[in-house]
Amino acid sequence: MTRLWSIVAAALAASMAVPAQAWVTVHVETSPDRQAAIAANSVALGESGVAVSFTGLTAQAGGGYATTGGSASLRLDRTAGYLSFLTGAFDGNDTIELFSHGHNLGYLTLVDSAAAAGFGSDPARYGGVYRYVNFFVDEGIDEIRFNRKAGSLAFSNVRVGQLAAVTAVPEVQTWAMLILGFGVMGTAFRMQRRRLRTA
Repeated sequence: MTRLWSIVAAALAASMAVPAQAWVTVHVETSPDRQAAIAANSVALGESGVAVSFTGLTAQAGGGYATTGGSASLRLDRTAGYLSFLTGAFDGNDTIELFSHGHNLGYLTLVDSAAAAGFGSDPARYGGVYRYVNFFVDEGIDEIRFNRKAGSLAFSNVRVGQLAAVTAVPEVQTWAMLILGFGVMGTAFRMQRRRLRTA
């Protein structure tokens, strides 16, 4: 019986230690009309009802944000399956990391994303040109971190969509630990009863 519990505990621990791979798509768009179609089911960050916290960012006139140092982050109180913003930071100096529930979904550079979208890979081509950057994530994004090698990064028109509801439902790992805990407690009670009968 002890061996069975050891195997179950090891399997649960292994399943919790290996995070699932998230599906992330980045789309860079230049046309405001096409961007409006892409973002049709989203809302502006200020109108979404999502509580937002900023680190290393300052609010700019017109609803934009700018980094104040080498790194900055924007954190949401729930996950969003879609997030977009307008920026001109396609000079190769920026790295963006996406997070979902503390799990790093990966990092990218805006110039690489623009190149993948067919705009070429020469950072000099993007000087001062503003483009919309769209993130689609199946797990949802609740934090985005900006790492800047030089200068500052400015962005505006932040929109979010596919928002997760704020609920008190535990995650799968929490349920697994709860069930495992009840199993261990049940085994301990059974063993204690057997000891009392033999004594």
